[in-house]
Amino acid sequence: MAAYSATGACPSTLSLSLISCNDNLLTGTANQPYLLIPPAFAGQTIYIRVWPESGAVNGGTFEICAYNPTPPPNDNPCGALPVLVDAGCSTVTSTNQNATATAGIPAPGCGGAAPYNDVWFTVTVPAVPVGSGVIINTASPTLNNAAMAVYTASSCAAGYALVACNDPAVGMPAMQVNQNGTTIVAGTVLYVRVWNKNALFANFTICATPTFPPANNDPCGAIAVPVQHGCIFDNFTNTNATTTATVPAPLVVALPPTMCGSRSRFPTPSLRRPA
Repeated sequence: MAAYSATGACPSTLSLSLISCNDNLLTGTANQPYLLIPPAFAGQTIYIRVWPESGAVNGGTFEICAYNPTPPPNDNPCGALPVLVDAGCSTVTSTNQNATATAGIPAPGCGGAAPYNDVWFTVTVPAVPVGSGVIINTASPTLNNAAMAVYTASSCAAGYALVACNDPAVGMPAMQVNQNGTTIVAGTVLYVRVWNKNALFANFTICATPTFPPANNDPCGAIAVPVQHGCIFDNFTNTNATTTATVPAPLVVALPPTMCGSRSRFPTPSLRRPA
């Protein structure tokens, strides 16, 4: 099934422009095609084209209907559903049914081409554990081609800046966002955008958990390394480490080249032939 907008009049001056096309609601099932006509075409006459897949042998009777869809409450960022950040990953249930594209938001950088019929959520970066970020997960038994983008914003209506985008080859999207000491700190509200890249719609869940930075994530948690006879290595990790604020950038000093046989500022070992 395909939908067209039209200019002119039948039959001589009619000109059709494709709005969207859907050959099946979900590939491999008996579901029939579904189309969502964007609000930009309100008041216009839309032409619907229907045909059997794989030739006339699949033809037969069918039914068709049209209704005025009600977008989900979180269709736009200012209606975003809050997602609690907790260790238990408390889920929020939502749907992308009848979702529409949001205007004025920077492109997500992944997840196919516009329009992105998206729904929105907010996640607040926690203050505890100190320096923690968030891991955002989504799940659905039905959606098979979803993507997710995270933004910072000055308000729900302005100042959007893309943080990251995730479009997995299989399954539902997930993402980790760490503090950076400037635009993402404890208390920062992240705006999470989720959409499916085809016409399929269904319920899905979203949840968020805090990350746990290492104990020496900041200078005041620095771990003392003992000076021992011989270099004995200890194991540490930088998993979930975040950028330390108000610390001068490291200075990189270029060492002068040394030339074999030439004098340098660096001591060199001397060799003595044994007697």
